[in-house]
Order: sequence, then structure tokens, then C-alpha cells
Amino acid sequence: MKRATGGAIGRDDLINIVAQKVALTKEKAKEVISVTMDGILSLLAQPGKLLLVNFGAFTAKKTNERQGRNPKTGAAITIPAGYKVNFKISKTWRDEIEAKMTPKTRAQHPATKPAAKPNAKNKRR
Repeated sequence: MKRATGGAIGRDDLINIVAQKVALTKEKAKEVISVTMDGILSLLAQPGKLLLVNFGAFTAKKTNERQGRNPKTGAAITIPAGYKVNFKISKTWRDEIEAKMTPKTRAQHPATKPAAKPNAKNKRR
């Protein structure tokens, strides 16, 4: 798969995959993705969380105004109140991602947690 600049996968990559898998033109796939993203955004504007079974859950949370620092100058700044969106991946989808990642791919993703170590209490001597 050809990746967007900087090694990141972008919207165009998603459009290409959807167009190929569903046999759509790239223009139709782009429209489907745009409508889906608009739908997610409008649902997040409502109270509660958006739960997509076997994918994950999106929640929007209001943040309060707070004090911060400009990292370049160190000057104090006021960060305005706003909203942040959280996403929690479902266990099913996380397991599918783990199964598809090869050891070589895992080395490229250092944020991936290593397998859990066995519990010392359960070890037999």
C-alpha cells in the first residue's frame, strides 16, 4: 500500500481501500467516507457515547479553561475551554489487529504493549 507523506496512512489511502473492496469509484468512496465522518461528528455532538460494536466507542468530553505554557517561550497562556474526543478500541478489534501484525510490524510500532509476563504466584517450582 502506498502511504501518504511522512509514513502516515491518510484519508486517500482509506478511500483507495474502500473503492477497491466495494468496487466503487474513488469519487463515490470519498463521498461515503465523508458522509460517515460527518455522521460520527453529528452523533458526538449529542450527549452519550457512540458505540460501534466490534470496533470501539467514541466519547466527547468538555474540557475547562486552564493555564498552560508556550513550549517555545515558556510564557503563561490561557487554554480555552473546548471538547476532546476519546476513542476506546473494542477487544475484538484489538485482537484482530494483534493477529494481523507480524513480529517485523510490531518492531515498527513501539507503542504496542509486550505480552504479559506470567504471574509469579502461579509459577510451579
